[in-house]
Amino acid sequence: MLFDCVVTQFANEQFGPGIQVKMVPLRGGLESPGIMRADVRRQGARVGSFVAKPLLGASTRELHVYQLLERTARQRMAPALLGWHAGQDQEHIFLEWVAGQSRWPWRNFDSLALVIEQLASLHGASAEPVEAALAEWDYEAELRESAYATLEAYNRMSFQRKSPAGRPATAALARITEALPRLRGQLLAFAGTTLLHGDAHPGNVVLTRGNALLLDWSRARIGSALEDVCSWVHSVSFWEPEAKRRHDSLLRRYLLARGLPAALSRDFRDACSLAGASNALSGALHYHLAILEDPKTSRRAKDDSHRAAADWLRLIRRADTCFREGPVRKRGGAKDGCSRQTARSNRARSPRQLASGLHIQGGNSSNRRRSALKSFREPG
Repeated sequence: MLFDCVVTQFANEQFGPGIQVKMVPLRGGLESPGIMRADVRRQGARVGSFVAKPLLGASTRELHVYQLLERTARQRMAPALLGWHAGQDQEHIFLEWVAGQSRWPWRNFDSLALVIEQLASLHGASAEPVEAALAEWDYEAELRESAYATLEAYNRMSFQRKSPAGRPATAALARITEALPRLRGQLLAFAGTTLLHGDAHPGNVVLTRGNALLLDWSRARIGSALEDVCSWVHSVSFWEPEAKRRHDSLLRRYLLARGLPAALSRDFRDACSLAGASNALSGALHYHLAILEDPKTSRRAKDDSHRAAADWLRLIRRADTCFREGPVRKRGGAKDGCSRQTARSNRARSPRQLASGLHIQGGNSSNRRRSALKSFREPG
């Protein structure tokens, strides 16, 4: 009831008296429940629409991100911030309602690339004005907690012989979870840190007039640019065969948009594996495991989550292989960026050797590696 009053008050301020406001629920993620579209009419004629979103707890940092984008973005990245309301118990933001040009534009490579280029533009911007607000969220601690919850859920399903993977992933998942702080350190050291959207997937993007607008910035934070890039490429590839087929082309498009050489080196692929594992453990894998465990879930939803969980576990195993291999160069054109022959030899190594950590190397010399990292860190 309070939410309706706040929305109606804002609508009256924007459109004047004598209006009627109809609230239409919108699908929000786990971080964004309760989002509404407010359709405003006067004497039966529609005069406008906007989005009303309650900010829950720490997600109030989203307001600071919208304000930053309004002030500093070189191009339009998000719906316009129309206003906000700061109550005693809760804050609300009011955003422009943007209707997409197509319900599913992702069969077209140019549409896929628009999102990649938008992410590159975001990652090239300075995050200094919002660093203090974003620092209030201890993402690394939350990620570790999420990883252990994911491991517990997976172990529970494995014990019941309901593992969604074609082969057991318990050991790989346990190793990655235990080594997560070191893994994260390697990932963040590879390319430095920048402002992230934090939840890049097809449900959070709308295309309009040749531009890609990113929605729902509630998980915006400071992190590795590859977390955004891999989140987008992995999620859209899961649903769209054309995106999966053009996977490497999208990665190259991102590097070019950042003004970097478009070669997908072993270093870069290994870092993408770490970013994929981080995204899996941030809640994505746990979400699908929960759906599989829920007896009330429909068969179709279970089938989709079974495929999605298996896909995330594949990324976990890939990251685990890279982690155990250490500085091993890619051989034989293996797509995963990790040598199967070396992986077999690693099974004979001692546990201490296997826990030595991932070193993202593989260039012809340490000087070349330092040069590549320096260029990647520079804003595009």
